[in-house]
Amino acid sequence: TNENNEPVVLHGMSSHGLQWFGNFATENAVKATADYGANLFRCAMYTDEGGYISNPSVKDTLINAVDSAIRQDMYVPCEVCHGTRYNSETLEVRYKGKNIAEILDMTVDDAVDFFGEMSERYKDSNAVLYEICNEPNGNVTWNDNVKPYAETVIPVIRANTNAIILVGSPTWSQDLH
Repeated sequence: TNENNEPVVLHGMSSHGLQWFGNFATENAVKATADYGANLFRCAMYTDEGGYISNPSVKDTLINAVDSAIRQDMYVPCEVCHGTRYNSETLEVRYKGKNIAEILDMTVDDAVDFFGEMSERYKDSNAVLYEICNEPNGNVTWNDNVKPYAETVIPVIRANTNAIILVGSPTWSQDLH
């Protein structure tokens, strides 16, 4: 429900990796999405494959898209895609057959910094939702990986806002046990 306790059904679109398709997350693109009746624009920020960690300017693309969605009165999930190393020393999370530690430099500390900054920036916006790790997969369990990561990142967001926080489940967010 929204702040008036009225039911809300979210419908809209998702960007793909902002490092590749930032041109589909511009002010005009977000406005066109809203003009077609969407009330949600999902900003998917990849950390690997030329994303945020190796190209920090991707965060600027995300911020511009989030700001554009807010101006269009849309809900906007702000997220980190392709997993985060839940324990930068020991976890083996696999993505496309590779150990995340081999291809992804984002640590839990990086996630804490990122979500701390974003939740501080958008602390007064009811439009921004936080997806702390999209589709965890590979050698990941709820108890050993996802939950401890969430218990680390969620308090950082909660220190700034009471916004909705989405936490994926193992196996590409399909294993709901």
